[in-house]
Amino acid sequence: MPISKEEKKTVNKIIKELTTKIESLRPSILKRAEAILGKEMTIHSLHGMIGGKNNEYADCVSTQYATPDEFISKWLEGFIETEGDDWWSGGHPLFHLLKDEYFEQYLMLFLERNFYRNYEERTREKPIESLWSCWFGDRDIYWGLLISPVKRSGQWKNDVSEIRKAEFSYWTIGHVMSTGLVDIENDELYEFDSIEELYKFIKNILKRLKRSQYEKELYDRYIDYLKSSENIMEEPFLIPELRWGGADKKHKYRLDFTILNPHNMKFVGFEISPQSSHMSVKGTKSGKQIEWNNDLKLQWGKEMRKRNDYFGDFGITTITFTDNELEDLDVCFEKVEEYLNMRGKKKKSVKALLNQIEIIANDRE
Repeated sequence: MPISKEEKKTVNKIIKELTTKIESLRPSILKRAEAILGKEMTIHSLHGMIGGKNNEYADCVSTQYATPDEFISKWLEGFIETEGDDWWSGGHPLFHLLKDEYFEQYLMLFLERNFYRNYEERTREKPIESLWSCWFGDRDIYWGLLISPVKRSGQWKNDVSEIRKAEFSYWTIGHVMSTGLVDIENDELYEFDSIEELYKFIKNILKRLKRSQYEKELYDRYIDYLKSSENIMEEPFLIPELRWGGADKKHKYRLDFTILNPHNMKFVGFEISPQSSHMSVKGTKSGKQIEWNNDLKLQWGKEMRKRNDYFGDFGITTITFTDNELEDLDVCFEKVEEYLNMRGKKKKSVKALLNQIEIIANDRE
């Protein structure tokens, strides 16, 4: 969820204060760096040396940081792991510079400012890589929900450098409205100019993917749920027929409905599973019990592999609605709604984060 205006104002104030400190130290730090390294330096070359590998050192695309201290610690750890092997043969210039306590102070201020300059991207929860692209639909007609869709070399993929900059909550209605959906049949982005257009798309197109009347009626309830929401852009998108094989035309499995909730990073699938459609038994007319049992064993094994594969590859657990439960679809949707409504813990305020940093700093004195 985007940060509030008040929080953004506080963050900008912190950036301004850090910039003042950094600029006051800059002339002396540049001279110290030149003396230590024995060569002329510019402020641009110095800052490029410090910030040029932020993502490599701190994995900014995939990692969430609650405080500047977490970010700086990870950055230093990544720096040591990445550059440490060359230390004994001369090493990265920063190893030499960090022997100087004044340069160390400058580096800490520089990285702290980097954290706040990218505050929203640094503090938000990041999706697991296997869910950067979600493909859903039937065997021949399907769509992709990507975080930062771009077409390169004839294929739709994510612009990885833009993932952490997304201003929407992943896998929500706001996500769909911001990026649109990749229409694989027409090889283009299917975009929505209004929420009413999205309602029509869900009702007139996605709902038709559903062969079961149970599923169609659950989708009707989802549309009613969205229309009653006080903050529709933050509502998780109820994904129909999530394809285990992604964009591959041939794939093993699909989940009837899936919720990828960015607010607490809980992922759940729902299977509408009356016995007649998911556990039918071949050869029942023969009356041979052993054949019935073998068929049931095969069907059960297939269902369990499907659940295990979705959990193993995407972290998605599966809830199944059986015949008895489907007798009351309102109760079924209440379970779906429970997962749609889940929200994570409230994010710590900047003030609380600064107090935490102060405590850490005092403990180290």
